[in-house]
Amino acid sequence: MSTGIYLQLRIGKTGPSGSLDVASKELINALQSAEVILSEDGKDGFELVFAVGQNNAANVFTFEKLQKEIAQFNRVIISVIFGVIPKVLMDGVIVLQQFNPSSEPGKSTLTVKGEGLDVLMDLIQIQCPPDKWKGQSDDTIVSTIIGEYSKYKLTAKVASGETKDTRVQTNMTDLEFIKKLAEDNGFVFYIEPDNSGSNIAYFGPAKRAGVQPQKPLLFNMAAHSNVKKISLSADALKTKTLEGNVQDPETGDNTEVPKSDQKQESKKFGSVSLVRKFKVQGDSSGKKIEDIYSKALAQANEEAKKPIIITGELDTIRYGDVLRARQIVKLQGLGEAFNDEYYVKKVQHTISRGSYTQNFTLRCKTPEEK
Repeated sequence: MSTGIYLQLRIGKTGPSGSLDVASKELINALQSAEVILSEDGKDGFELVFAVGQNNAANVFTFEKLQKEIAQFNRVIISVIFGVIPKVLMDGVIVLQQFNPSSEPGKSTLTVKGEGLDVLMDLIQIQCPPDKWKGQSDDTIVSTIIGEYSKYKLTAKVASGETKDTRVQTNMTDLEFIKKLAEDNGFVFYIEPDNSGSNIAYFGPAKRAGVQPQKPLLFNMAAHSNVKKISLSADALKTKTLEGNVQDPETGDNTEVPKSDQKQESKKFGSVSLVRKFKVQGDSSGKKIEDIYSKALAQANEEAKKPIIITGELDTIRYGDVLRARQIVKLQGLGEAFNDEYYVKKVQHTISRGSYTQNFTLRCKTPEEK
């Protein structure tokens, strides 16, 4: 890229040590664009578009030669280089190939789409013996499962979880089982690459301990600005307060669930006279108070994400870095009401020759993330 930012593509079968070869020169020359979407809500994904045609190195007559690199479930690592240090955007596998022929010379394309490495944990439903995980804590269970995917250089980073006598994986994939454990603990689970060649498999609170806020987003600050455009919205119907008590089934004592603080966040757009109120719902039969409280708190945190959404586009050259989803970033230059720290909900990276854009979506932090 002429911007001084360079794309690096590794693709193929994973080697015994977890290594992956750099893509062939033919494949790099044929690459028209790369897109990576990283989000807290859904699966991470990528899309690579290659030019194909008789006058191109990657033409239909040499497709068989390229098939070794772009075969389904081949691994793909997409990095961008600022200066000399590669920063990995995506480590995933190919799940779809789409050939788009055209009658116009040079207009045919081959599109490759893929998902993050967690898709490999979602392929096989497993029926474990009922006592396999008996007496083991949830973090131990998650660490053990992640260890079974060591060829992809997964490093488990797990927070302490519950210990139950009856954790049973019945007709569930490893990913489904881990996400169920995460939900029971009020945690999140995702896999993201670091810049050392490994991948962090994270199981814990949404706010990761020890992770500092990213480089701030600056708007309307003359030469210091690094945001090209930005939009903020507030949805009155999504502004809610969640309140109520949960009852300990053993003692009968009631414990109040902390109210979500959305009304305060919505005041960024002015006074709030009305707000939807929701009571904590839940069946406490056969459950411990810790389980009930954890689920109620998770419900409150989930609702706190919704009222205010901020979208925008970075000036990547001025920002000089990769904006990461699932982390905190400070927004400045919008006045006292909106200058604040936000959680990065989604980032879409779009790269082509001479161009690299980062489109972002931010949300308010939940009480747990503050």
